[in-house]
Amino acid sequence: MTISLRHCVREAQHGNHEAVLFLLSEFEPLIRKYVKKYYMYYESLEEAISTADHAIVDCIFTFDLNKQDNPKDYKTNNVQRRLLAAVHNAFEYESYRKQCYLKRVQKNIVESDIVTDFPYNWAAPEEETPEHCLLKQEKKEQVWKALNRLNETQRTLIVAHYIHNQTYDYISKKYGIEKSKVRRIIKRGLNVLRCLLE
Repeated sequence: MTISLRHCVREAQHGNHEAVLFLLSEFEPLIRKYVKKYYMYYESLEEAISTADHAIVDCIFTFDLNKQDNPKDYKTNNVQRRLLAAVHNAFEYESYRKQCYLKRVQKNIVESDIVTDFPYNWAAPEEETPEHCLLKQEKKEQVWKALNRLNETQRTLIVAHYIHNQTYDYISKKYGIEKSKVRRIIKRGLNVLRCLLE
């Protein structure tokens, strides 16, 4: 049996899909046995079988065929033993990971309508929450609508100063308006904006 398994592994490593399917079918009874043992950690039977199949395929393609079967080194070179170990390790790892996850979730059970013991870093920062982003977007739209209702000079100077971060001096030189007048126009425009946004 070991010789045929080694031959199948060699064929599978050279791209023979039938060899892979043969190996998976050879280990199907073992897979079913493990699935019964670890089924509770998976949402469906197909997911558990897929985990085992994935472990076998990974093992097939990482198996070193250059090493010959050696009775002294039986544990590491034997194909059957390596494939069995791969399936076992995959289920052990997945079940441990899911047990840890379930413990964390169980620790955070809602008691009396109050969520208990959630780590502070599980919640997204307030500025990244969907509600906050939507409100921010709506506010932006309101501001732009209000800006479009200002006269052209007020709108241009407010956008230059508050959106493009240009100084009063720079705006004064750029548009040929006295610095004090630029301040007055922007101040008047902001007062109109406040009224429009209230």
